[in-house]
Amino acid sequence: MGSANVILFADYGSGDPRTAEWIGRVKQTGPLLDVYPAHIWLPRHEVNRAGSCLYTTLPFWPAGTVFVSTVRRRSDPPDIPWIAVRMENGCIALMPDNGTITIAAQNLPISEVRRLHGVVTDLDAAGTAGLLAAGRRSFDQLGAVAELSAVKQFPWPPVQIQEGMAAGAVALVMQNFGNLITNIPIAAFAQTGLKNGDTVRLTVTRGTECLYSEPALLHSSFGFAGDGEPVVFNGSNGFMDFGLNRRNFVKAYLPALQDPEEDPSAYRVRIEKECEVAAQ
Repeated sequence: MGSANVILFADYGSGDPRTAEWIGRVKQTGPLLDVYPAHIWLPRHEVNRAGSCLYTTLPFWPAGTVFVSTVRRRSDPPDIPWIAVRMENGCIALMPDNGTITIAAQNLPISEVRRLHGVVTDLDAAGTAGLLAAGRRSFDQLGAVAELSAVKQFPWPPVQIQEGMAAGAVALVMQNFGNLITNIPIAAFAQTGLKNGDTVRLTVTRGTECLYSEPALLHSSFGFAGDGEPVVFNGSNGFMDFGLNRRNFVKAYLPALQDPEEDPSAYRVRIEKECEVAAQ
């Protein structure tokens, strides 16, 4: 029997013994299992970031792969319930019911959700992941069936697309660089007719307050923008992103988003052709 894969997303870091403990618990259930700490250096408590990593990697692994995210918000209770999600591609994802599933749920096909029985700690999750990957426990044995609509998801504002304009919300903050990822899919944005080299009006609002509204370059990379200038670009995550060339957009204009407890989706984004804005 060949080995199977278990993928870990965590905010432990490589210097924390919990990483080795977690991998060891998986190996106790199946010594032949391949365990990949895909991203154990996530910023502390950034559930949105963990959810983004889950979304971007799920489509690339074979059926039977088990993903686990252990990242919790600072405000999550110690005994937060866990869920298991079976994707249509045959992969399974385990995570606390704290919104980690949001981006995948909004953009990838999901077959079934179950509430995990007997899983409270990260090591419990490791043991369950190992049993699943080793074929010693089936998905149907994990716990009660749950509706996807009943598990916690962050608000995901609808995306608006029309000729020369796209509107959505901030989905994720890249704290290391100060860039922002929107919930506007690249494929949907293409329908606006906007293209690389266009000057667009980038507007960010929170409620009734306009926090930023300036011309920005739409292009494939920061290298086409001047030092400190804003640029809107196709992110490697499959969504439209924006930031400042060699500067930190969040620190400069949206400092409240440096707090991982702040809800990024409360910040709405509008991208439209600048000449059309000027004519209004």
